[in-house]
Amino acid sequence: MADYEANVLVGKFAEAAVEPAAKADEGGKDALCWQLHAAAAERLAGNNDEAVRRFDLAEDLFIDFEHRSKAVDTTASMMTGDYILPYAGEGQDRVFTCLYKAIDFGVLGKPAAVRTELNRAMLHQQNWRAERSAEIAAADAKLERDARSYAQSNGARQPTGSNAVSTVSRAFGDASFSAAIRANAGFDTARDGRLDLIADDDFTNAYLVRVNETFRRYVGDSGSKPHDMVTVFVEDGMCPKREEWRIDLPTILIPWVNRYVQYAGMALPKLVYRNAAVTAYSVSGAGTCYPMVEIQDVDRLVKTEFDVYFRGALTREIIRAVARVGVQIALGAVRDSISDDNTRLALTLVQLGTAAYSFATTDADIRSWTTLPKKVYMLDLPRPADGVVTVNCGLEQIRLNVQPGNTMVFVRKTSSAAPSVVKMFTLPN
Repeated sequence: MADYEANVLVGKFAEAAVEPAAKADEGGKDALCWQLHAAAAERLAGNNDEAVRRFDLAEDLFIDFEHRSKAVDTTASMMTGDYILPYAGEGQDRVFTCLYKAIDFGVLGKPAAVRTELNRAMLHQQNWRAERSAEIAAADAKLERDARSYAQSNGARQPTGSNAVSTVSRAFGDASFSAAIRANAGFDTARDGRLDLIADDDFTNAYLVRVNETFRRYVGDSGSKPHDMVTVFVEDGMCPKREEWRIDLPTILIPWVNRYVQYAGMALPKLVYRNAAVTAYSVSGAGTCYPMVEIQDVDRLVKTEFDVYFRGALTREIIRAVARVGVQIALGAVRDSISDDNTRLALTLVQLGTAAYSFATTDADIRSWTTLPKKVYMLDLPRPADGVVTVNCGLEQIRLNVQPGNTMVFVRKTSSAAPSVVKMFTLPN
């Protein structure tokens, strides 16, 4: 990922696609994440057919995860973390997959396919809250199974039931613990990530909505269509990426822990925000310069998705910490009930080994689609008589020759150091 992002940020898009594409083709639990990164790099490199092909493969994986049995016991995830499970994608992953396919189909001269993909993207957008609710319910049910299986296989104190539930409740309500979570992850345990408190604006992708409305207007779906109009969209920068940080579960929150616990740590993700590529954009035509308007803060969409994930992840990590603690307590209790010094020493070593294993395998799931933009800008203007439209991206000026008709222009500026990528297509008047 370091190599991938370094290439994307300097405009080496073809090079960026190589390794993610190879990893995606290998399959495995991270295949969807690699497929999204490979497809994004291919479309930036101008390989529209290959980008669509890889986005199609990504959608196959989305569908596969939807129909995969939720009853599979994954005790290993209780012993380690979410990262051991297949990457299933976020809601915005699905929205942007269809949106990017629609744009590339437009460039390929397939307006019917554009309409289909925009329909599908809008459907994913409309179902966002219901899909997240179903995912949370499935994750909660699996967590209960995993915790019980882990406890039974390791002789631990039962981590489910009143102990685990009360520990999670105490942790979320503990002022110092909650303050540490807020300081490190920007997450408010009292309200963030709760679906019932999320406003529509926090997850509605206005970029998709505007692209859909513009396309419908330009093809006449919504009535009489305009004549010789140009709409410019600019995707700026890169969305937040995830990094790991660690925190200990305060033993005061687990009153039955006492002297047996050697390690009660948790690994969690946090969002790291990136700089904008350009602070302001404008479009020039027929001697007039028009400032572009920000229509979507993608960082906000990513934060909403992250908060929904993080609320569940924090709950799971607390349960995991309690489960690991349960094994250490079981070993310590047995040791203290035995008088033979050699056996006591052996059990102490096993207890320390268990704690060391817990530390070594405690990792956060930091997978996410990092090639999405930071912000999106938009502008409508009449096509100049000479057909020349210039998009001003900071010091970079992109001169476009726009054909008669209604034209949609998409500019991608990943960083100040990378050249802009332009995609456009014209629909007949």
